Amino acid sequence: MNWEAIGATGEWAGALAVVITLAYLAIQIRQTNRSMRDNSVTQYYVMLHELIGGISDPNSGSLLRRGTHDPGSLSPDEQEQFNLLMQNNFVFYEYAWNLTIRGALDEALTRPTLDAMIGTLRTPGGEQWWQKSPVKHDEVFTNYVNKRLSLDA
Repeated sequence: MNWEAIGATGEWAGALAVVITLAYLAIQIRQTNRSMRDNSVTQYYVMLHELIGGISDPNSGSLLRRGTHDPGSLSPDEQEQFNLLMQNNFVFYEYAWNLTIRGALDEALTRPTLDAMIGTLRTPGGEQWWQKSPVKHDEVFTNYVNKRLSLDA
C-alpha cells in the first residue's frame, strides 16, 4: 500500500466521521426542539390552570366580573385588586402569544385564550384597564392587541 492510498483512505474515513457526527447532531437538535415544545405546552397548561383557578375563586371571579362590566362600582382597594388580577392575566396572555409567534405553541392551541383576552378588553372595564395599564408590555404584543381590537370590532 502506498502513501496516496493511505491518505485517500484517511480522507474517506474522516468524511464518514463528519457525516455521522452531523447526523447525530441533527437527531439531538430535533429531540431538543421537541422537548422544548413539549415543555412549553406543559407550562402553558399549568399557567392556564392557575389563571382559571384564580378567577374561579368566588371573590376573584366577582371582582373580575364587576371590574370588567362596571368598573365604577369598585372601591379604591377593589380597583387595585382588579388591576393586579388583570396584570396577572396579561402576563399569561403575553406569555402564550410570545410562545405562539416563536413557534413553540401551535396557534390552534392559544387562539381561544387570545380571543378571550380580546373579549375581556372589549368590556368597559377591560378597555379602561388596557388604556391606563401601568404595565408596559412588549411593544410588538401591544401592537398585536391593538390591531386585534381594531380588526375584531
